[in-house]
Amino acid sequence: MAEVLSRDTAESLAAPQQRVLRFLKTLPEGCRIWTHFHAGEVGSPDFLVMDPHGRALLVKLSLARPAAAVPAAQLPLLADERPPLGLFEIRVLEQFIQRLPGIELALAVVFPYITQKQLAICRPCNLPDKVSWLGREALQPGGERLWIQAFKSPALNEQQQLEVQLRFAPEAALPAELCSPASAGCMLDPWQERAVKAGFDRPEGKPPAEPAVWLAGGSYGSGKTTALLCRLRLYYEVNPRLSALVLAPAASILAGLRRRAALLSGYLSERIEWQTLSGWCREHWPTHPAWVEPLSQQRRQGFIRAVWRALFKDSDLSPADLAQEFDWIKDQEVWSRESYLKARRRPTALAERIYTAFERYRRIQKEKRTPDWGDIPHQILMFIEEGVIRPPSYDLVLVDDGHFFPPVAYRLISHMLKPGGELLISAEPRPGHQAPWRAARRSVRTFRLQGQYGADCAPDPEILFQRISDEERDALITLRS
Repeated sequence: MAEVLSRDTAESLAAPQQRVLRFLKTLPEGCRIWTHFHAGEVGSPDFLVMDPHGRALLVKLSLARPAAAVPAAQLPLLADERPPLGLFEIRVLEQFIQRLPGIELALAVVFPYITQKQLAICRPCNLPDKVSWLGREALQPGGERLWIQAFKSPALNEQQQLEVQLRFAPEAALPAELCSPASAGCMLDPWQERAVKAGFDRPEGKPPAEPAVWLAGGSYGSGKTTALLCRLRLYYEVNPRLSALVLAPAASILAGLRRRAALLSGYLSERIEWQTLSGWCREHWPTHPAWVEPLSQQRRQGFIRAVWRALFKDSDLSPADLAQEFDWIKDQEVWSRESYLKARRRPTALAERIYTAFERYRRIQKEKRTPDWGDIPHQILMFIEEGVIRPPSYDLVLVDDGHFFPPVAYRLISHMLKPGGELLISAEPRPGHQAPWRAARRSVRTFRLQGQYGADCAPDPEILFQRISDEERDALITLRS
């Protein structure tokens, strides 16, 4: 079976294009198929097919009906001066290959409503041999033979194949700065391309309505963030009026995202807001109650160490373990002893002591009138739910390194999205951890990326600790729980 490299774009194709694509999938193994992002539009080709030998076939669909199948010899006698059958489609294909000098492609026009016999009568005698007319039989059992015969061009080398692919799918192109030296070319790989194009409702120029969450998952260096930035770029090519928010766990990571987005698009849309979660909360904080600067990591550790000395000095639980447990309680919004004991994270007796320590830490915070960074998302979420503030709403929210964000952050994000809005998340797998984005209470579609890019991905946050501000470090350490 042939490989469809832009597989999910078929979801919004018109029925005739879907019929052709379904048949193309049955071509022999080793064939590769691309669906044009504007497939079905009048002035665009529909499909690009490459066989195992590197020969390329450019395909355009004709919706002509049998009544249009007039023998070529009779056209001069007709009073309506109708154009020859397939002439427009051939011109579309020829215009495409004009921008590929020195590269030979075979061309095919598919007529799903006209038989091969009728096409043979209508075919102009001056039609180049490289142009194939494929009738209804080419989409029926046994039609593979007609498709294989249509590959009339010589085999292309790897560089020529890449040039054809980039010309056919410019939305999958990457600037040289984002490509690894070891990569085959400056282009998204098949896994990334599917994540970029999946579910687009191109005819209406809108993002897909469902699912509401698109998750690009993969290990460090798999290209998941680049794929989502390309998807963001594609949204703005389809509809420049969309509003978007890009969130990252630290400003240094955010700067890397802005740089890559600028390289991808050549500019940064003014309708895209770039923020860390803590920065967004600070910017949209109400005038009353006034903003109070959260505890620095050093002061927070001092408070926690004081609680630890009072309750756990002689135990195996370290201050760092206690801090991590406090973070988990806040991240999961476990605000009662009963709920914490029910979670069964620790033996019951130890869990009782930990929650007692958490309550004591909260009392210290209250006495000092100082929140920590883990409190900020909860407080602003409460302001939103109580109607104290009305946050801006976005068509799209992109979250990078989404595994660092707690569930409360995704509850907050769900208030930011417009009805029908989309949440795009890049995240690394965390075995044994519950996906925090489930808190957004939206259906999730996952794309697992398998590449290894290195050059096109943000540095590991562990490394970033060496060059970020204290405020960013405090926020990021809290989020990493």
